[in-house]
Amino acid sequence: MLAVAGGGGTFPWSPTKAGNLATSGSAYAIDTGSGYKAFPSLCTIPGGLLLVYRHGTQHHSSDGHIVARKSTDGGATWGSPYTVYDPADDARDPNVTRLSDGRIALTTFRYDGSNAYQVEVLFSSDDGATFGTPVVVDTYYDGNGITYAYAAVSAPLVEVSASLYLVPLYMRNSGGSTNWNAFVVSSTDGGTSFGNADLIATGGSKSWTEPWIVPIAASLLCLIRVDNLNDTYQTTSTDDGATWAAASYVWHGDARNATIRTNSGALFTTGRNGGSQGQYQTSWNDGSTWATRTNLPSPSTSYQYGAVVHRTPHEVLLIWSQQTSTTDADLYAQVFQDSGTG
Repeated sequence: MLAVAGGGGTFPWSPTKAGNLATSGSAYAIDTGSGYKAFPSLCTIPGGLLLVYRHGTQHHSSDGHIVARKSTDGGATWGSPYTVYDPADDARDPNVTRLSDGRIALTTFRYDGSNAYQVEVLFSSDDGATFGTPVVVDTYYDGNGITYAYAAVSAPLVEVSASLYLVPLYMRNSGGSTNWNAFVVSSTDGGTSFGNADLIATGGSKSWTEPWIVPIAASLLCLIRVDNLNDTYQTTSTDDGATWAAASYVWHGDARNATIRTNSGALFTTGRNGGSQGQYQTSWNDGSTWATRTNLPSPSTSYQYGAVVHRTPHEVLLIWSQQTSTTDADLYAQVFQDSGTG
């Protein structure tokens, strides 16, 4: 496994490892222009940050496409948006990560107005300026030979090592009456192809959606949205994602849990309460216990997902989308110190 973030670097203070990460300054707007701008994701690039998000006329619309912007000042200001992927139908939930070879991996899925039907991974070799032809993750079946008709992704590719990439996704066989199951697919050829799905969580009258994997000490942690209960569960794998422990309940909260492990060793995540309020939360022991969930600053009462990344070695940037109408959602940001207690 690649080196796990956490505990490195020289801090200008001794991090307080308790409570939530402390806010730094006030929340600020990134983009309040027209259009539905939602499902942001962030990663570092040389000299700055890369932000991607879905832009469309509504929350679900056939014109949904993926837009990118860059910042060279830690997210204080952003360059003009530019389109990086615009398929014939709705491209949803983009997520980016920077690989050890310098490429950017972008995950997304296609939605035809009725079903999530195609998970894709795109790669960039120019720091997100352009992305290549999508690699279709079309092996929607598990080791037991079960084939799934529909699949979606709402998390970034995870680089376990230079020879093992993981993409967490969720799949089901038919319409809304059938619950989703959480899986992970792998690539051992640098993302040229992705193999069979290994099960993360299924069953129990639960709909297991939007799994998010983050490396922790000697293992992988996965946070899973159980969308029919508005709950979050978590599980771990000690064999690079091949098998997973039984998932356990951790909190009542809806939406995907965008999570990073910070330089001070904290797990920092953003999601939603059981309704529509955006929140954040911190763990100082790799998910064994979590601090109290805290509301994001206003406006965050109609939260349409968020993203977190280090803006400096000692600060974390959280960007989220706030819906203002069925045809408009805007982007806001808050800086946090990589230290408690907030």
